Amino acid sequence: MNDMIKSKFQWQTDTNRQSMDDVLVEQYKLTPLMRYILESKGYTEATQLAQVLSASKDNMHNPSLMSDMDKAVKRIHTAIQNQEKILVYGDYDADGVTSTTIMVKTLQQLGAIVGWYIPNR
Repeated sequence: MNDMIKSKFQWQTDTNRQSMDDVLVEQYKLTPLMRYILESKGYTEATQLAQVLSASKDNMHNPSLMSDMDKAVKRIHTAIQNQEKILVYGDYDADGVTSTTIMVKTLQQLGAIVGWYIPNR
């Protein structure tokens, strides 16, 4: 007996996407799902894979290029020095919860008095 509800939506996939060489799949020990996602995003060449799968901070964007980042850093330092409470306002989706956790833990390690708020949907 099948109790599953049939979806009224049909998955659509990109049939024109490029595929990567099997040697790269083995080299990076990619699962079929990881391979599919990377190929879907256009990461099929060795140099692209090396960059996207590298954990090097050299591959990260420079956060100081964000508008008014210097002001934000200065304000956070002031709040920590003055023992002011800092509230991290997060988002309820997966990356929002993750980034909220990282921010709270980092601020705690810097000595901040910190709390967080993640709104309900």
